[in-house]
Amino acid sequence: MAQKCCGRRPVAILLRAFLSTALVFGAATALSRVAWADEDAQDVVTSNSVAAQGDAKAEEPSPEASMAPTKRPGEVLEAKDESAQVYQASAEVSEATAAPAAPEPATGAPAFPVTAQESAASRVVPADAGHLPASATPTTAAPKIAVQSDSDVDQIIVHMTIDEKIAQMIIPAIRTWNGQEVVDLSAVPELAAALRKHQYGGIILFGQNVKGVEQTFRLVYDLQANNGQIGATSKIPYLMPIDEEGGVVTRLSMGTRMTGSMATGATGEQAEANAEKTGEVIGKELAALGFNVDFAPDADVNNNPLNPVIGVRSFSDDPKTVAKLAMAFMRGLKKSNVAATFKHFPGHGDTATDTHTGGASVNKTGDELRKTELVPFKFVVEGGADIIMTAHITLPQFDDPVIFADGTTGYYPATMSHKILTNLLRRELGYDGVIVTDALEMGAVYDGGLVPGRKGSVEYCTNVAEKVINAGADMLLIPTDLKSEEAAAFYDQYIAALIAKVNDGSIPVDRINESVRRILELKKKYGILDLDVSAINLDQAVANAKQVVGSDENHATEMDVAQQVVTVIKNDSITLPVSGHKGAVVVLGRQQGDEVVLDHAIKDLQEKGIIAADAKVTNLVSGATRGSDSSAMKIVIALYYDAPTGTALYSQDLIDALAHADVTIALSKMYNVSGLQDDSPYHQGIQKAIDQTHAAGGKFVLLSANLPYDVARYQNADAIVLAYMASGTNMDPTDRGSGNAGAYNANIIAAVEAMFDARNPTGELPVNIPSMTKKDDGSYTFDPSPTLYKRGFGLSYDYQFTNGGNATYVAGSERGLVFETNARHDKLVKVLVDGVAVSEGDYEVLPGSTVLALSSSFLDALSAGKHALALAYDYGEGEFDLSTAFAVAKAAQNASEASDDSSSIYAATSAPSHQARSKAAYAGLPKTGDLAVDVAPLILVAAGLLTAGGAMMKGVRVK
Repeated sequence: MAQKCCGRRPVAILLRAFLSTALVFGAATALSRVAWADEDAQDVVTSNSVAAQGDAKAEEPSPEASMAPTKRPGEVLEAKDESAQVYQASAEVSEATAAPAAPEPATGAPAFPVTAQESAASRVVPADAGHLPASATPTTAAPKIAVQSDSDVDQIIVHMTIDEKIAQMIIPAIRTWNGQEVVDLSAVPELAAALRKHQYGGIILFGQNVKGVEQTFRLVYDLQANNGQIGATSKIPYLMPIDEEGGVVTRLSMGTRMTGSMATGATGEQAEANAEKTGEVIGKELAALGFNVDFAPDADVNNNPLNPVIGVRSFSDDPKTVAKLAMAFMRGLKKSNVAATFKHFPGHGDTATDTHTGGASVNKTGDELRKTELVPFKFVVEGGADIIMTAHITLPQFDDPVIFADGTTGYYPATMSHKILTNLLRRELGYDGVIVTDALEMGAVYDGGLVPGRKGSVEYCTNVAEKVINAGADMLLIPTDLKSEEAAAFYDQYIAALIAKVNDGSIPVDRINESVRRILELKKKYGILDLDVSAINLDQAVANAKQVVGSDENHATEMDVAQQVVTVIKNDSITLPVSGHKGAVVVLGRQQGDEVVLDHAIKDLQEKGIIAADAKVTNLVSGATRGSDSSAMKIVIALYYDAPTGTALYSQDLIDALAHADVTIALSKMYNVSGLQDDSPYHQGIQKAIDQTHAAGGKFVLLSANLPYDVARYQNADAIVLAYMASGTNMDPTDRGSGNAGAYNANIIAAVEAMFDARNPTGELPVNIPSMTKKDDGSYTFDPSPTLYKRGFGLSYDYQFTNGGNATYVAGSERGLVFETNARHDKLVKVLVDGVAVSEGDYEVLPGSTVLALSSSFLDALSAGKHALALAYDYGEGEFDLSTAFAVAKAAQNASEASDDSSSIYAATSAPSHQARSKAAYAGLPKTGDLAVDVAPLILVAAGLLTAGGAMMKGVRVK
């Protein structure tokens, strides 16, 4: 097994002669014991020169140089005393350097095209606001946006009423109306009327609103058209945001899910390119549907394995990696003129509470924040971030305490903190783009009792809004769901109450104008001010969206990235790869729906010949079976957890299958540490599978499908494979009911492919995996010291001869010599004996198998004595050789050393299986390789060295 470290440069080991085998294995073991240099995520290099450039930067700042503070002339940075010590002195950032870059020209056509031809005056005249020329269509490449002067925006602001300004700062959600999901605006005229009462800055859509390509496009179109009918002086088109991070946070069920952020971080040297590809695919699909803002990517550093809400949404626990990949994601989105949103400032990664349900704190000093959490945000600010979303977390060691409504003392969430949003983000980090809050309906704010007023009342919510606006935020996301006439009345009163606070000076009018100006400048930059839905050819735009969303091209990009994601971190006794042509394999999902993606992956491998086409596949979940009872390959698909009863699920059929399994593969989905406790049915289901498989002599493979930290609990697994994403397992990639394939889980498919050797895994851990320890109360938690697996660690497969090495052929025998490896012979490109290529007529390969035979006629022509056999394989990443030796004997007295006299050239060369096969259904199955048979002493020595080297041994792959 080969460890991939620092760029994954596999070592070519050409085992050309049998006598060199042990020496090469020993050398590989010694070479593998390289001390891991601890990647110091705390090391931040400040730079005085980056900020001092007089002209615009030619390229993005590096994360290492990004933490120098931006200090305006005569300004004192307001932070606790440690800030000056960490940041040191820094030159001022020029306007040219700090200004956000204009969006790149769109490579495809957004659904709602824009133009810059209108004058500012036309935008403030209601009849002409935002109109497009009639010639613009969704299939025309979007023109490059011309940035207008600030006076244009000022003219719009001058004509806006205070109601319109405050409404421009609000983004409601419209998930439902009177209990019914909002999918068609014409079906809810009361909602349409409620929206026309105020000039909202945008509308956010959720999964409840997104059911299909045409439906979603028409809903977005109708919302923009409805907004154009309001009685406001200036008709300002909506920002249309959606949370489309990819992976576990996906709203477009009919689109391309992509692999998710942490999975992208696992692709090593290709991670930055893959993050950009991810943003590009997501951006194309959002733009085709009419969305102009993505509330992504996640710029949190996931340095707490107990975090229940960020986890695989983060690229890494290394701040510099997060910074680079978040910026790359933004570049991808901008190719389709979609604005990115970096979240959740000042960093939600090191929390153990979900702010959707309650308060969370990051208990770090300013120094500590600047070394980790703030690194990605400083980097993206310098790189031209347009939108940053706040987190509802508190910073007790950084922020100032406040007195809550009930008289107690505590700390405001960052969303409400002037010190965090204005002093830290705006002044210290130098950010002047739009700040949008995380949803104000979330528990950390909504249930907090932070200000006077009853929970959910207009009084409470407007008092929260006062703090939020004065703290420096520009847009208020979902003060409440706009879901009924009562909620519409709430918004009427909410806006009126905020107007009253402006009138009495509680909220300065300059603070309102400042936010509105930022919002309008953002809309100007992305051409949203010029949007005219009446110019859109609806049929043509819908047809375009259907071609783009979930397209085969996008799914191909997704699968390409997913195949780079698969990370193997343990492979004892060469458990992987699993043979697809002989043996008994049990594949376990956790919950209903998992069997869909697992069964699809197996079918796909059968079609490719990697798993035997006649394999007997029994799906205990659906009851379906296929294949031949006489096949040497048996696969059982089942679940180990029963959702209705909340218990581990073990039918007698599953127990019987585990009792005969050569290999069991179980899919684990860790969402939080509670699922790893002794009393968790999820844990019980996996542990029972491990125990029963081992009791029967089989091997167990853990497929970690979500947070990778669960691997610390299952160190008794023989092999561990990581996929980093558990969503969408119930979606069949072959289901084209809506046109294109939907948001299925490519990560699991790629992982199953790798386990059956469709390709050699290349993924690397994007996070450190801590050890797990049992506390005095019997519960399990993570212990970061010592680290169990280091960030950057990953294994590739070791391929070797599993049978037939050192065999002796007796001249004149009717049968040749049979060899078996754990590599796929459909990847075999050359057979060499003593360095000379063997013609195809002189050897045979069992199709789809790992068994190869040299013919007796070929062997008879060889001289007596030892000979070297080399098999050259090519998995598409470069060739590698496997080498062994055999002997040819001319004397009759050596006949006992010859191959057996089975009638078939493909007679099983392995010894009896690890267990007796008593049941008829499994009788006579040839089993996977047994190293104890036909292996000479030197091979045993090599195997011993392999064991000593363990998972750290270098592999034989070359590029």
